[in-house]
Amino acid sequence: QKDVANGNGAPNPLAGDGCIAWDFTTSRKPVGVIKNNDSHYHMRRQGQYYLKVYANASLSLTANIKNDIKGNLGGSRLNAYTLTMEFKLEELPKRKAAPATAKGKASDAKQSQLTVPTERAIINLNRILTPDQEQMPEALVSIDSDGAIRLGGVQDRRVRITPKKWHFLTLVADCKEQSIQSYVDGIQSTKIDGKMQPKLTVDAEGFSVSPDRFYLFASPRTEDMDCEVDVKRLWLYSEKKEESLIGLMNDEFMGRDPWKIGHAAPSKAGAGASPENRYKTQLQMIKDMFAGGASQPSDETLLAMLKEHSGNVQKVLSQIGLF
Repeated sequence: QKDVANGNGAPNPLAGDGCIAWDFTTSRKPVGVIKNNDSHYHMRRQGQYYLKVYANASLSLTANIKNDIKGNLGGSRLNAYTLTMEFKLEELPKRKAAPATAKGKASDAKQSQLTVPTERAIINLNRILTPDQEQMPEALVSIDSDGAIRLGGVQDRRVRITPKKWHFLTLVADCKEQSIQSYVDGIQSTKIDGKMQPKLTVDAEGFSVSPDRFYLFASPRTEDMDCEVDVKRLWLYSEKKEESLIGLMNDEFMGRDPWKIGHAAPSKAGAGASPENRYKTQLQMIKDMFAGGASQPSDETLLAMLKEHSGNVQKVLSQIGLF
């Protein structure tokens, strides 16, 4: 507040209109953020930083800095919300040796070569150890050694996190409807639906957001915290955003600001730019979806599709049969 009074910057976090935004690019820790274990600021480029959360480290945040965020759908928690994180993994979690299944020299030799993916906890919300629990629940969102996203125990391997790239991970939740949909860079990823999955209870306790305190990157197992996570920004909206708006996250990659939360100036690759420049980021996102050398359309074909669908990556993926 003193910095703002002296004209040295905006409040951090910035709250208003049912949204609170945490900015980790200024080298000033946002108010109400607690760093558990080792996290430090690193310069990304001149004048702009990001927070590097090291292995075995986590964060906790409070949204109610000025009572801007209120509970909804009954109670004090956010039962309908949209949460977006801008983050990067320099490396995916390391694979580990598979557990032994049989005895014998031949099987031992083969077993020693088998590995299984591990995970890095990303978003906990309030799935954290409480005094009345004996064991901490698993993180709500985690990323495994193949870049696949696990949401509430459900995994979708079609959309993956690419190391060394900044990504936007978005959760759109409605605990009353018992559903949470995740998006990666505006593309639909894992979804959980309590109505379709009777064994899964999308309740207010485990899947809602407490405005007083919620958590990121924590896990009951240290092997699920064994890689670093870089964070630039985090947005929490006290409403369920429509899918059409989530699709605009593609524009975030080009420096635009569809939600008006203080991003950079609009991209120079405007309507008059060539498809190669205008849809460069979306093209790369689609190409990243073709893992293992699978056959893919040419760049020219993909650019034509992007132009036809006004840059909507998900429509292009549907047209070429990936969704």
